Amino acid sequence: MGKGSLASVHSMVGLVAGLSSIVGALYSAVQYLKPPAGDVVAVVREAKTHQPVRDATVEVLTAEDTVVTTLIPADDGRARQELKEGQYVVRVSAPSFEPQSRPIQVQGGATAQVHFLLAQRVAAVSRGRRSGPVDGAARAVNKSVNAVQRLFRGLGL
Repeated sequence: MGKGSLASVHSMVGLVAGLSSIVGALYSAVQYLKPPAGDVVAVVREAKTHQPVRDATVEVLTAEDTVVTTLIPADDGRARQELKEGQYVVRVSAPSFEPQSRPIQVQGGATAQVHFLLAQRVAAVSRGRRSGPVDGAARAVNKSVNAVQRLFRGLGL
């Protein structure tokens, strides 16, 4: 092997070493520029029995109400998704249950876990009337407003 060929091998080794350094630096830069990600875990259970709600839908939304992803919980009531770092709202709905939502903060490399205990929807009572404390309060307020209106009409106001 002559001096010319040794110099060529030395040049090739130097070129390969230089290229691998550049590729390594670019790879590190891409990893650095990539926003960190974390996980969100939503646990959906029925409020009275604490059993998983299998037919629930879990939506993850941005703070501006844009849907990021829609998830279906597994048999154990858990739904998991990797998300970019940031603030989100997790909304859960299921047939015959009251929907719920909660704000969460996802941090890179961490898991944000949120638990939902869904309550059954209040069923409407026959003849179109609803029952419950909120509906009773609404009826009382309406009666009071009507009484005040009659009073003002009686006074000529």
